[in-house]
Amino acid sequence: MKRTVIAAIIMVVILTGLTGCAVMEQIQQRLAVKNCKFHLANARTHSFSLYDMLVDLDIVVTNPNPISVIIDKLDLLLFINDRETLAANLGGSTIQTNASSTLTTTLRIPYIKVGMAIIDIIRRKEKVTYKLDGNVYLNSAYGTFRFPVTIYKSQ
Repeated sequence: MKRTVIAAIIMVVILTGLTGCAVMEQIQQRLAVKNCKFHLANARTHSFSLYDMLVDLDIVVTNPNPISVIIDKLDLLLFINDRETLAANLGGSTIQTNASSTLTTTLRIPYIKVGMAIIDIIRRKEKVTYKLDGNVYLNSAYGTFRFPVTIYKSQ
């Protein structure tokens, strides 16, 4: 009887330790995002209609860490020539060790949102600048962590 109880206690301790290690690894994979580099690789406009246009955004995330990085959610505000246009939401992704991954989303932008930015571009004949400002969300057993991210691009 004592052997059974001792064996059960040992199994509980071992399983708790293994679970704790797995949780810590998940947290490390998510927290490693603070070392990642975010780059707006491309912003392509297409499918123009009378009311709106589509913009494809390619965001490259480079992971310099010795472990894979898990991004659970990425919420960004898109600014065109310093004028806020709309929010972009990207789903989760895993970026492998010392690698890059491209996150892609398509946004439908009503002209009324970018009207003044387009007028400024035409009037001043300036380059288009894109800025994405937002947060990376990381889920864990201990709650959700949030890290700010800002990405610039000029065309």
